[in-house]
Amino acid sequence: MRTGVRLGIASVLLALTCISCGNGRSGSLSVQAPLPAADPQPAFKTHTENPMDWDRPVTNGMQVQSTEAAQSQLGFSLQEPRGLGNPRAIFVSQGPESERGYRAAGYVFDSAVYGRVVVSMKIDQVSRAARHSYYQSAVSANSSDEIVTIRGNVEALLFKSDSGGNCSLTWDMGGVEIWIGGPQLQNNDCLAIAEKL
Repeated sequence: MRTGVRLGIASVLLALTCISCGNGRSGSLSVQAPLPAADPQPAFKTHTENPMDWDRPVTNGMQVQSTEAAQSQLGFSLQEPRGLGNPRAIFVSQGPESERGYRAAGYVFDSAVYGRVVVSMKIDQVSRAARHSYYQSAVSANSSDEIVTIRGNVEALLFKSDSGGNCSLTWDMGGVEIWIGGPQLQNNDCLAIAEKL
């Protein structure tokens, strides 16, 4: 049921680009940069068709050398994630210049503490109420997921791992939708990383 619900929600989105991000329980997670919709949903959706490529998480994306280079291609203010060391790679989804507001960025880290970690960001086009409703739907579909509070007062959705690894977390931070995940991340790791970003 969990994958079916998320795939149903994902079908509402028209993707310009896709960043694949893993979730061990359901195969992989995609970050989609959607066109505006009448009732937009959070862009981080579960897909079982596409396996995660933790080395190159942005499908059809271009690797750039720095946060500044990524920023020059995006329609939102990008902040390099903190607390994970230097990124191994940075990718930006591609599209026409007129659609730069729908592009996403993905950072790949090899952390001494957490192993491989991917942090993805895109403009959040979802209202707080719609985001909360999506979070509730995800938790209803899979009771092991949890709505959590991070960074003092920010609501986030923790996709918990059944096997203890491959968890992920998504939330809105100042109008930017953020997703973090990793092939060996534990549930508490996701929460700790979110506090440092």
